[in-house]
Amino acid sequence: MRAAELWIARNKKAIERTHRIRCKNVRISNGSVMDNRRPMQTVESLCARYALDLAHARHVAAAAMQLFDETQKLGLHAFTPREREWLQAGATLLDLGMSLDPSNHHLTGRDLVLAAPLQGFSPAERAIVACIVGFHDGVAQPEREPLLKALDDQQRKVALGLAALARVADGLDATRTQTTVVKACARAADGTLVVRICGPHSHDDARQAEARADLWRAVFGAVTF
Repeated sequence: MRAAELWIARNKKAIERTHRIRCKNVRISNGSVMDNRRPMQTVESLCARYALDLAHARHVAAAAMQLFDETQKLGLHAFTPREREWLQAGATLLDLGMSLDPSNHHLTGRDLVLAAPLQGFSPAERAIVACIVGFHDGVAQPEREPLLKALDDQQRKVALGLAALARVADGLDATRTQTTVVKACARAADGTLVVRICGPHSHDDARQAEARADLWRAVFGAVTF
């Protein structure tokens, strides 16, 4: 993953400059947006520093893990246990940029992950986690993401697959009620993946998951909720 590490090193100043432009009117209590004098070394410390909604973050991460496991059983992917850890981290950090730049929080969060010394993750692994965060909201346009170009074909495949799982998991708690749960996944006769969910707000959450399933369909194929 040397190429990804070099990309991060070359683009660190540009990332910091982008933050200053996006967040120039935002003030936070413990220093500038890219102030790393207070190390951000764990997923938990990042959550605390940027005041994430932990109930939502943990629910989304749990849903992403379940989708990972269910789809693996059905043969949709062969991602490794280590790659599952990247998904867990990325799914937990999806809203990292929300307190700084709500309208572009997916991009702000992506850049925060790239800039943070994240314990237990190499710079290249951090690039994949950053992709998960960056693709979770808005229109997914992988072809326009320069960070992907720093990854080789296999790494790119993993990044997009994990991002697709996290994107749908986030949609499944769009109501932020933590009441919609995944019951099971199964293949329909035509090959479509059917994700069975339940909960008092599952209809609304399913509609949002459907809207965010564009990347999923590009990576894994047809899906319905």
